[in-house]
Amino acid sequence: IKHINMNTIEDIKNIISQAEKHNTDALRSFLFTNPEKPLIAVGSGGMAGVAQFVSLLYGAMSGLGRAMTPLEMNSLSDDTLSRVKILLLSKGGHNNDIEFAAKRCLAVNPSGTACMCLYSGEKNKLRPLFAKSGASQRDFRFDCEVHDGFVSEGSPLMYLALFAKALG
Repeated sequence: IKHINMNTIEDIKNIISQAEKHNTDALRSFLFTNPEKPLIAVGSGGMAGVAQFVSLLYGAMSGLGRAMTPLEMNSLSDDTLSRVKILLLSKGGHNNDIEFAAKRCLAVNPSGTACMCLYSGEKNKLRPLFAKSGASQRDFRFDCEVHDGFVSEGSPLMYLALFAKALG
């Protein structure tokens, strides 16, 4: 059992405070424009729970939402991917699975693919892929100071706070 101390509570307050300062209008617009289109939220590791959260919220608020890992998403046909909205979730796009998913989704459905990262600039490996495909307006970047240990805890909480703001 992990001991929760006052520093952890302060970290949570800091994460929520940072999320409140970000403009989430573009993310909200992506989610609620064409609500009849199903949403596939793609994340692995610490982002898998975030993908579940956003897909459930999307389903409750507008349309059909489904969470998938990049591997599960890769099992879908190009035709299926071309008819949905896809939201890729990654702290910075540094894993091969999410990078491959981004390349495939941008090739098949560039106008319906978005990504959400906590890094911008050089630290974000997905940013150049979105810029090259002409989809940079759907590259949602939030520069956040989040520290994760061996198990990703801070990043998922930041995503949950940002989605709560965007959808609230």
